[in-house]
Amino acid sequence: DGYCLQLNLVDGKIYANNAQEESVIEIDPESGQVTEIRKGGVEYLMSADRELYFMDTSDNSLRKLSLDSMEETVLVDQPIVTPCIYKDRVYFALDSGEHFLYSVPREGGEMTRINAVHSYMPTIYKDRIYYLGMENEEYSIRVMGIDGSGEKIVVETDAVFMNLFRDRLYY
Repeated sequence: DGYCLQLNLVDGKIYANNAQEESVIEIDPESGQVTEIRKGGVEYLMSADRELYFMDTSDNSLRKLSLDSMEETVLVDQPIVTPCIYKDRVYFALDSGEHFLYSVPREGGEMTRINAVHSYMPTIYKDRIYYLGMENEEYSIRVMGIDGSGEKIVVETDAVFMNLFRDRLYY
C-alpha cells in the first residue's frame, strides 16, 4: 500500500521512493514484506549494480547508498537535478544559474563539466548524450558525445521526458 515512485529491481527485490513517508523502501515481491532502508526524502532514485543513486531533497545533493553495507556517500554536495547513470559515471545538471551538464565518477571524485548550455534531462545512448537545452529562451533537444564534443540540435522543441529505444528518440 502507498504511493511509490522510481521503482528499481535489484537481485529480485524492488527498491522504491516512498514519497508519502519520505523514505526509500525495499519490497520483497515473494513475501510482500516492506522494509524501510533509508529515512528522508529522495528524488530520481536509480540503481546500478548493488547501489542506489538519488538526489536527497533536504539539500538536493547527489548521493549513493550501497545495498551491501548500507553506507551512504555524498557524490556532489551542490544542488543537482535530473541525474542519469551511464557506465562508470553519473551525469546531471548542476542546479545553478548556468545549469550546465556535469558528470562525476560513480565511486565519487571530481566533477567534470561537459557543456556550456542551460541543460536538463541528460539521457545517454551509445556514448551520446541527448538532453533538453535552452538558449535565448528557446528550447531544443540536442545531442553530443559523452565528453561534450560534436554538439548539435536534433529538433527545436520543448519536452518533458525523453527516452531512447532501438535507435529512436521518443519525447
